[in-house]
Amino acid sequence: MAAFTFVDPLLPLYIQQVGGLTIKATAFWAEVAASGLGIAMFFISPLWGLLADRFGRKAMVLRAMFGGAVVLSLMSMAPNIYLIVVLRWMQGLVTGSVAAMTALASSIGTQVYLCSGRRALYHGRAVCCTLAALAPFGQKEHLDLSVSCRDDPGLLSSEST
Repeated sequence: MAAFTFVDPLLPLYIQQVGGLTIKATAFWAEVAASGLGIAMFFISPLWGLLADRFGRKAMVLRAMFGGAVVLSLMSMAPNIYLIVVLRWMQGLVTGSVAAMTALASSIGTQVYLCSGRRALYHGRAVCCTLAALAPFGQKEHLDLSVSCRDDPGLLSSEST
């Protein structure tokens, strides 16, 4: 589940690297890809809820996790930005792991532990989101405040030294 969250802040950088786009075009395509996940999930969630009632919530958690893993694996091999956008929309169609896990935890927990279980699930999600947002700052270049972009023009380039 953390891998799904760690993709979000790195998606614009990946789109720019694959497409070789300007910053403005990268922002547009990253927004199309990011919004696709939520839009697709909005429309498909009622279907997953019906299937969860029919086949069980554990099956829906497994579907969401395996589906997300397959889509993210395919996204890592995407040759162009159009396929990245399509796969991101597909990720919205096949995932929904937070909702599936919440439903599973609600169905197997007792009333006494139900609230604390949900709280732990959402706190774990919040920690993953926070770590994903801070991940780019964990690199050495970001921590060394004495180096500026003017001093080292290769700092922001895509070439590794």
